[in-house]
Amino acid sequence: FKEYVKILEDNLLTPDKRFDVFFKPQYCFGGYILDFVLDITYCNKVPFRFCIEIDGQESHKTKMQRLNDYQRERYLQMHNFYIIRFTGSEVYVNAEQCADECFTIICKTLSHYGEYAKKWLERKNSEIKGAFNVRA
Repeated sequence: FKEYVKILEDNLLTPDKRFDVFFKPQYCFGGYILDFVLDITYCNKVPFRFCIEIDGQESHKTKMQRLNDYQRERYLQMHNFYIIRFTGSEVYVNAEQCADECFTIICKTLSHYGEYAKKWLERKNSEIKGAFNVRA
């Protein structure tokens, strides 16, 4: 999964000045540590913010832990994050599929920026998939 995230990060970074990309693992926000944060700003508009969470079985087992997860998720949503959540088992069994789902969600969300963004994302999507297939 880390390898795919690196490919995603490398291919989203672009010399095109219309996009500004911030990617950070283990990012502190509002007293929480988020597994991965991806902010993508297009033409200096309000950024799309993605929080990618990978839930370990032990840390999300009890009712109190799940309640904390729900509170955390609502807090992040109030701060305009799109939350993409996977279980640790999903990532362990098929990291490639999880990374692919992340990219699909990100692309569909960003496609709201219009035709230019849609074409840019289609080009980046094929580059990323090509790079990933070479490594698979």
